[in-house]
Amino acid sequence: LVILGAMVSMMNKAGGSAAFGRWAATHIHSRVGAQLATILLGCLIFIDDYFNCLTVGSVMLPVTDAHKISRAKLAYLIDATAAPICIIAPVSSWAAAVAGFVAEEEVSGFQLFLNAIPYNFYAILTIVMMVAITIMKFDYGKMRVHEANALNGDLFTSDSESFKESTDNSNANPKGKVIDLIVPVVALIIACVIAVAFIAFLLWKSYKVRTSPYREVILSDYPLQKGSKGDSVIALQRQLNIELSKIDLGDGVRPSQLDVDGIFGEKTKKACLLVYGTDVITPAVLEND
Repeated sequence: LVILGAMVSMMNKAGGSAAFGRWAATHIHSRVGAQLATILLGCLIFIDDYFNCLTVGSVMLPVTDAHKISRAKLAYLIDATAAPICIIAPVSSWAAAVAGFVAEEEVSGFQLFLNAIPYNFYAILTIVMMVAITIMKFDYGKMRVHEANALNGDLFTSDSESFKESTDNSNANPKGKVIDLIVPVVALIIACVIAVAFIAFLLWKSYKVRTSPYREVILSDYPLQKGSKGDSVIALQRQLNIELSKIDLGDGVRPSQLDVDGIFGEKTKKACLLVYGTDVITPAVLEND
């Protein structure tokens, strides 16, 4: 969170957020457009919900202020986009966390996350309802009060001076460009995608080992070769017998079965050469089988 906050502060000081506000002012001409732009930007920054809130809030603040959208409505749009979009995005901090919590051998954590996306009704309905409320210009309860006051110039419906001090960007670089905002965000997204992909690969490898019929051999001290003894050799010999029973030498003749004695002797060596093409057994040999 400290690093994410530092990145947002850097983008603000570099003038990237202010530059985007100036650019948006020439392309967004209505309150509905400003709110939809906030939702869209929130959906694009799907890597992490905290980073989403920090970035979208800083970037869209001048845009929504210019169109007299209350700070309460801006906060709602940001918060209602950040978590829902992250918990249904395959590449996000949520996906990595959920995948890491699953310890079942029948399915990988990442696959479970993907399968659960269509059933995440909270996230899907929240986004749909948020878009619908924006397009229909429908507000109710206290939000209606905040929006009515915003149209009259009061964006806070409270002591505005304290909030103004906390959102002052007067120290931002006046020569900032939109690229000063885009580059850090894109760099973070690329780095997160690579990191999540790497974690997913490690989890997939772990799942493959857990569900492999060669589990005892893969997790053992390897390589297994002539002279090796123990439970790992027993596991290998049992698997070799299964593979040997599938080999047809011609006229229905099949190789003789091994004695499961836990000793990597000459017969086991020949069986490995016949089945795997090598007599030095490593996880790579077994996983590629």
